[in-house]
Amino acid sequence: MTENGCTKNWETVLGKLSALILFKSRADANNWRDAFENMAIYLQRLEMEEDIKRLSIIHVAGTKGKGSTCAMAESMLRHSGYQTGLYTSPHLIDVRERVRINGLMVEKEVFEEHFWWCYDRFKATATEEVGVPGYFRFMTLLALKIFLSQGVDVVILEVGIGGRLDATNVVTPVVCGITSLGMDHMETLGDTLPKIAREKGGILKAGIPGFTVHQPDDAMEALQDCAASAGTSLEKVEAIDSLRMADGSSVNSNMSLGGDHMLVNAGLAVKLASQWELLSVAGQANQGSSHRLKALRAGHLPSEYALGLQHMDWPGRSQVVQDPMFIIKEEEVKGGWFIQEAGGHSEESWQTEARGGQPVESSGRGSRPSQLSFFIDGAHTPESMEVCAEWFANKQRESEAGMGEEVHRILLFNCMKERDPAVLLPALSKVLAAKGLPFHHALFVPPDSQYSFLSSLSKSTDQDSNANPIKPLLDLSWQAHMQNVWQRQCLESMMSRSSVKAEVVPPLPMPMLILPEGETRLQNPREGAVFPSLTPALEWLRQYTRNSSKANVHVLVTGSLYLVGDVLKFLGKLPK
Repeated sequence: MTENGCTKNWETVLGKLSALILFKSRADANNWRDAFENMAIYLQRLEMEEDIKRLSIIHVAGTKGKGSTCAMAESMLRHSGYQTGLYTSPHLIDVRERVRINGLMVEKEVFEEHFWWCYDRFKATATEEVGVPGYFRFMTLLALKIFLSQGVDVVILEVGIGGRLDATNVVTPVVCGITSLGMDHMETLGDTLPKIAREKGGILKAGIPGFTVHQPDDAMEALQDCAASAGTSLEKVEAIDSLRMADGSSVNSNMSLGGDHMLVNAGLAVKLASQWELLSVAGQANQGSSHRLKALRAGHLPSEYALGLQHMDWPGRSQVVQDPMFIIKEEEVKGGWFIQEAGGHSEESWQTEARGGQPVESSGRGSRPSQLSFFIDGAHTPESMEVCAEWFANKQRESEAGMGEEVHRILLFNCMKERDPAVLLPALSKVLAAKGLPFHHALFVPPDSQYSFLSSLSKSTDQDSNANPIKPLLDLSWQAHMQNVWQRQCLESMMSRSSVKAEVVPPLPMPMLILPEGETRLQNPREGAVFPSLTPALEWLRQYTRNSSKANVHVLVTGSLYLVGDVLKFLGKLPK
């Protein structure tokens, strides 16, 4: 099969999708309404305007936690015996992460088949007024087409940005949910929380029940106004720890993701899943649904829902990955622990072998962790940075209680240019400083992934960045700006005053930071250091761990989902 003489293979698909991203219209409030109104035209061109009415949908908007809420609802319903479709964004490594069938990425062949079905029709019907849809709108339509083809019982649909004018808001769902709200995408949604709430509340529809979590008073008032205008109800849901297991035990032990915020998200997910079971045709036909609804009315979490929460996989959020190259063996040498690198790997072989190995997840069940652990969370708003800091602090306390050994904490950070590091970094540092958990070092590094380019899993991250990790002429001014913010606003209260021996700290791969203007700057990782790419940053962390003898090294990776995805890719944690 060819298109303009080009073989229609997977790389071609990724190239076509990348071309749809070029103008980044997602942040352009001026054409947002026009783009949404075009969705009806796109559905007509695909002859899907009637077909999508067959989909039984849970629709979720919000600022924080909407992805994890969707993933929890999907897992609970899947473990209750339903065929599920899940649409979320963004992806971390593979674009197919956005479209999941029964918990797994859609098969590549299925994705390709329906991609070309949609793409060819859009190209054939494009006009000067309404051309081919942009990236997110195309992906939304493609996902709906795939869900229809797979005959799923339920679709859990995550809003991209806002809600009222989001591409997903062309559906009529069975139930709607709105997660915690915060200040994000203000250039599009508005500069106050009530304005943002009214955009999020735009998914509420007449006669379709809506549910939300605790919100600030002004945001809740705006959401209630949206519900009243739409002609529906909006009910506030309590966190999941208000429920108990059938034997009276706590539900917390069944959560695969930690943190108080996840208890809030799980409470909303339980309500959305149970309301869908109550109201949908598929739910009413399921023999176990009445039993689960009865259990919930009694204040008990159904066993199927508990299994769903226990086995829910949501990478890059509250995730701990241990470097397999630094496994600590439980053998005594002269009365103490010793470090044994798995397989006797050399420093030079790490980059290749770590990707091909099997990283160890933190189990918390007595297994001896790696000396080098990555605490990974894609927080990128002020509120989520505070939540991330609380989660990281709790993990540090657990580690100290269980191990009683010296811990060196290192921050690995980046954020997109539309974010403000002068807001994000202090939100993180203030929480940790107040808890007496400072960082020993801070590293600032650009991601290898790009928003405007979709890479293939067949390519390693450094290949995607032209296989040259150290580029003196690379524009690192944004990372230098983050470094300056850290030094001016966070360093005094945040950096550890405990001594780290000089021999522990490896030389930096770029001893002097070279900025585009020709300015040079000496770097000290205790004060924050800029790295030209992820490869040398991770190599430096590995060498630091080697030099640290028996100290455990805990690296917090946060600020950008692109950075999170790149780190997971380097560690061999590829999506399923």
